[in-house]
Amino acid sequence: MIQDSRHTIIVPLDGSDLAEHALGAALRLAPPMRAALLLLRVVPEFPPDERVRQAASVEAGDAYLAPLAERVHELGLPVQIVTCAGNAWEKIVENAIAWHASLIVMGTHGRGAVDRLLHGSVADAVVRHSAIPVLLVPARAEHHATLDGDCVLVTVDGSAFAERALSVGAEIARELTAPLFILRASFWDPTPTNGLAPSMSAIDLMEQESKEYVERLVDEVRRAGIDARGRSIFSPAARAIVEMAEEANAALIVMATHGRSGLSRLTMGSIATEVVTHARRPVLLVRAQAAVNPMPIVAGPAVSIR
Repeated sequence: MIQDSRHTIIVPLDGSDLAEHALGAALRLAPPMRAALLLLRVVPEFPPDERVRQAASVEAGDAYLAPLAERVHELGLPVQIVTCAGNAWEKIVENAIAWHASLIVMGTHGRGAVDRLLHGSVADAVVRHSAIPVLLVPARAEHHATLDGDCVLVTVDGSAFAERALSVGAEIARELTAPLFILRASFWDPTPTNGLAPSMSAIDLMEQESKEYVERLVDEVRRAGIDARGRSIFSPAARAIVEMAEEANAALIVMATHGRSGLSRLTMGSIATEVVTHARRPVLLVRAQAAVNPMPIVAGPAVSIR
């Protein structure tokens, strides 16, 4: 039973192949987290006078989840199924709280115009309201849904908030027995708000400071016993992250959301949106509340950056 396990991973499923691709990532992370899986199906809510239809809808949801749960059980992992009626994102967040979940893993289309990618969608609402990390598996990342790769790519932006999220990525790298790759992309986008582009000497100074910053973080992670390397790039952040994930064959990308991005003057929220739009790798998004209390991967000593 799920209460016998130390942690819980919520996997929302809506009957689509896209949603079920996310199950592979959850299965990969569950053993090192000593986590049980909660397979969640949210069905439409009917008016009070349509109790029969509501009951039938919930029953159909359970019937859909049952064989998936059996597959998980055959792998030796504790699993529970829950079908409930209501607004999808609200029920996902409510169940995450009720079950004291450590992680939400879900699929997303990850397509469309950048400024409309997740606007109004279930995934967007979950990311905005969840206090725990959310691992998104975009449709184009389905071939990497099981988190196979040569490293865990973590993006940093010079903020303490992003460095706290780095500890989440470091723990995952430890359990996937993969190196941690730390990337910082610095860029100045000349606009009336940001001002004109800096001089070449200012750019050189910015690049040098960024390089030294990444080297310091790499050294700190290595002292925690995790293989790490890093790179500093002068490039628009989202493009650099997506390209580096492919070049390094990253198992997943770990990003902090709503952090400041230093000299680039971009919010990590908008960068995260672009990355999920174009990435062919799963993307783990960590909000402020989640960064303070990293996911509890329990095998091996905890990683503390700073």
